[in-house]
Amino acid sequence: MGFIAERQVSPFGDNARTMAKRTGLTATFIDALKAGPGMVTYPDTTQGLELYVTKGGAKTWSFRYTLSDGTRRRTNLGRWPGKTITSARTEARSLMNRVADGGDPAQERKREREASRTRPVKTLDDLTAVLFTALRSAGVRASTLAYWGWLNKKHLAPRLGTYRLGDLSPGVTRRALREIGEAAGATTGNRAFALLRRAFNFGLDEEHVATSPMARMKRPFEEGSRARVLSDAEIKALWGAAVATKIPVPKSSVPQGTGKPVSRTMAVAVQLCLVTAQRRGEVAGMRAGELDLSARTWILPRARTKAKREHVVPLTALAIELIEEASAAAALRLGRAPKADDPIFPTPRLGRSARGATGEFEASPPTVAPLSVGAAMSRLCELAGVTGATAHDLRRTASTVMASERIGVLTEVVSRLLNHAPPSLGVTAIYNRHAYLPEKRHALEAWSALLLELVGERERPSNVQPMRQGIA
Repeated sequence: MGFIAERQVSPFGDNARTMAKRTGLTATFIDALKAGPGMVTYPDTTQGLELYVTKGGAKTWSFRYTLSDGTRRRTNLGRWPGKTITSARTEARSLMNRVADGGDPAQERKREREASRTRPVKTLDDLTAVLFTALRSAGVRASTLAYWGWLNKKHLAPRLGTYRLGDLSPGVTRRALREIGEAAGATTGNRAFALLRRAFNFGLDEEHVATSPMARMKRPFEEGSRARVLSDAEIKALWGAAVATKIPVPKSSVPQGTGKPVSRTMAVAVQLCLVTAQRRGEVAGMRAGELDLSARTWILPRARTKAKREHVVPLTALAIELIEEASAAAALRLGRAPKADDPIFPTPRLGRSARGATGEFEASPPTVAPLSVGAAMSRLCELAGVTGATAHDLRRTASTVMASERIGVLTEVVSRLLNHAPPSLGVTAIYNRHAYLPEKRHALEAWSALLLELVGERERPSNVQPMRQGIA
């Protein structure tokens, strides 16, 4: 069967329909949508993609298409904001190509669900495979799925994957979780415990298992909050290792045990974590449309922040320099200057679904995974001789130094900069979109000046004074 383009009629007026044709759906627009008396559908510029809002307020992506025999179909892609605009557009283009090749995605997914229900689930590997299929259909955030997939592949599957479900007693699972915690740390051990418990709860709901070994098991490890802050010498060594990635080196000269060398692009992502004090996932997911370099701001949409609220990050000259370097590398990979929805850190594995008929990238290729930034940080630390540090420790280091007497940023400002501040209520939110922006900018400028002094790239100007702790 071939593909016939289906004309979509916008239910939100001619002006809004013209806007949608020109720019497509945006996070701000979707967040503002309210529930109505019935279901309302909003089309995107990507052919076949639409968002429908139920009278209960649920916002779900769907792909609508027409087969060559005139049959109309629709298949759900997942809920907003777990399913992002970028992910929905990429999947819609992929499904469009399948329809053009004679496929019928809705029927294929129906058959897949039926097969998964009847497929025998005998081992833990079988159970996690069915679980991940269900989670993808439910629209769980792609970064969350990627982390759980890594956790299962790295730690759970090698130890428990081939066990028959009936043989997984509390003792067997507890010993495996203890091994994971001892090898990878208490936090990873507890995350593995949570994933295993989720898998067995899912198995009980779907009647794949009759009992769960996790039923009465408590979290195996006590987690203390990390307090790792890099010293001045460690900051200098790590920065030097990142800067060294500008110069290609033969693989034979890479110290044994470091694996493949760090790419310059990933080194820039690590540097930006330190310079901006933002999370590795937020840096990895940076897109061109979030940046306003003329205003020197980076605006993170609420769907991309842990706090689920928009976050404005002032950009220093050092941050802009790094972003421009990453953007130039992204332009080479994409074959064009990054557009609004394009990633600043595109994945090295850019799939065919992101390309048009000419082979050029259309829009919204996927970003690198946050885990890739963490892996780059680990390799840079090994090259720099820094031990026990993670990408998140860069954020802690920056905020700790800013709040110290060396710079003297007020705690409230640091909290805002980290997006820890409580959300504004009512009409105040309109005025607080750029709340504390001058103070946050002053803090990051002072941090950048000190950072460049620490790494030996610039002398600290004599006119840079620490910020006052308070007003007497």
